[in-house]
Amino acid sequence: MDPMPPPAAGCSELLSFASKKDKALVALGCVLQLVLGIAQPLSHVAFGSALTGGLPNFTVYVRSAQYFLAIGASAFLANFASMICVETAKHRMVAEWKKAYVRAVLRQDVGWHDLNNAQELSTRMGESLVLIETGLGAASYFLWQYLSSGLAGLSIGFLYLRAPLLTDPPSRPWHTP
Repeated sequence: MDPMPPPAAGCSELLSFASKKDKALVALGCVLQLVLGIAQPLSHVAFGSALTGGLPNFTVYVRSAQYFLAIGASAFLANFASMICVETAKHRMVAEWKKAYVRAVLRQDVGWHDLNNAQELSTRMGESLVLIETGLGAASYFLWQYLSSGLAGLSIGFLYLRAPLLTDPPSRPWHTP
């Protein structure tokens, strides 16, 4: 029978070994994810303005291309910088977790683990560090990107089409066929 899995760790527990530099990198990564989330609704606005920009002529195409280039470049740079910040902070924090884990093991009687649970100590350490790396990884910061994308979309919706936005969304997300 497998033992019960340990309870999930909270943000404060995952960030317990973070230095001030790591916390600053995580905060900057979150801000950059917010910027990245705003890029998608802005690209929809740029696409809509390209389609309704009047008669198609060269200046409309050039202006639309400039908008798409600016939005795409800023989204790329925000995502690239965010991943660098988040991954750098993750690797630094995981290194601190490993150091603390090895110190804790060395304070104990390692021979007892070899006699009673041979090979289990290294397996548990490896599994725990994989879970910690997953919790600190880039995927856990997508919340900020999706949150800003949703809020920017709602804000743009209120700015451009207030009446349909107030009547249509309550029925859409839950009742789409």
